[in-house]
Amino acid sequence: MNNNRLKKVLEFIEPSSHLADVGCDHGYLAIEAIKKGVPFVQLIDNKEGPLNVAINNLRNYEDECKVVYSLSSGLNSLHENVDTIAICGMGGELIVQILNEKLDFAKKMKRLILQANSKNSLLREFLLKNSFIITDEAIVFDKEKVYEIIVCNFVNYSLLYNKKDYLFGPILRKNKDQLFVNKWKNKLSLDMEILKNNIDSEKKKEIEEEVRLIKEVLYES
Repeated sequence: MNNNRLKKVLEFIEPSSHLADVGCDHGYLAIEAIKKGVPFVQLIDNKEGPLNVAINNLRNYEDECKVVYSLSSGLNSLHENVDTIAICGMGGELIVQILNEKLDFAKKMKRLILQANSKNSLLREFLLKNSFIITDEAIVFDKEKVYEIIVCNFVNYSLLYNKKDYLFGPILRKNKDQLFVNKWKNKLSLDMEILKNNIDSEKKKEIEEEVRLIKEVLYES
């Protein structure tokens, strides 16, 4: 699979998982999960075209794994066998919407693997406020873009969190690898350029706060 983003997502799928791939597109993640040994995969997409492509792509793998296809939106048709959900390649707002619509289902999962193309901080805030503990994170570079992957599960207690956890990720900012540092140095430069312009006071205050947090995270020991 020539896709660093999905390769990293695959690392978080355990071989014993009963996996639902929400927004499965052409089924490439499911194929690699089957090769890894998962016994059950449900492919879910709300578009008939991509789902038909996925069905065709997985024909040669259906003897190795129980495969279920669902033309559906979000978690509305989630199979009772599923214990792991992957939602990848869509905006953070949409992922929040998908989880929030069927929050009771999401809370029952052994693992959620989430990769948003935007608004990771919004997604993390939703997760932490709803007692989904972030157990792992990854940051990857693929096709000229940086992606973040969040692994979490529900816990039946309140979590302690702060704005840095939302913005940077509790594990990513702890590990602080070079890709993470480069990403936030670039964002810091962009913010500093914006502050040179004539912007409204509320926006200026918001960006100044982000600049402060970025500097703290980049340069804290």
